[in-house]
Amino acid sequence: MKRTSRAAWGRLGAVLMPLIDLVMLLVLFFALAQGVIQQPLIELDLPKATQAKENERPGSEPVISVTDQGDINLDGEPVTMDVLASALSSQGIRMVRLRGDGHVDYGVMKRVLSVLRAEGVPNVRLMVSPYDGNEESP
Repeated sequence: MKRTSRAAWGRLGAVLMPLIDLVMLLVLFFALAQGVIQQPLIELDLPKATQAKENERPGSEPVISVTDQGDINLDGEPVTMDVLASALSSQGIRMVRLRGDGHVDYGVMKRVLSVLRAEGVPNVRLMVSPYDGNEESP
């Protein structure tokens, strides 16, 4: 059984060290960039809530936005109910964030929630604006 000398390991380490440094820098870059990259959001007048909490993991799940006109967007892209259903089922999505304008017809929100239930999405986070006490009570 041949043993490798310390000098050989030292040369190997000197060759691998820049590669290891490069890989670590790439991992660090992508880890930090993930938190900075945010999906474009449709401008909505979100309802106010006194118990609103900050999202612990921004950008980690798809965002469904419903405008006051009843238009539906998935991650900033306009979609129909059928396209929404097929996108949810094909990607195996388990959690979504739902943003509904404060003036949207409740029937539209109910249809979106029905699609989410039918496609097996068990977790829906409703996005609201925090109530700061200056406006009319929520």
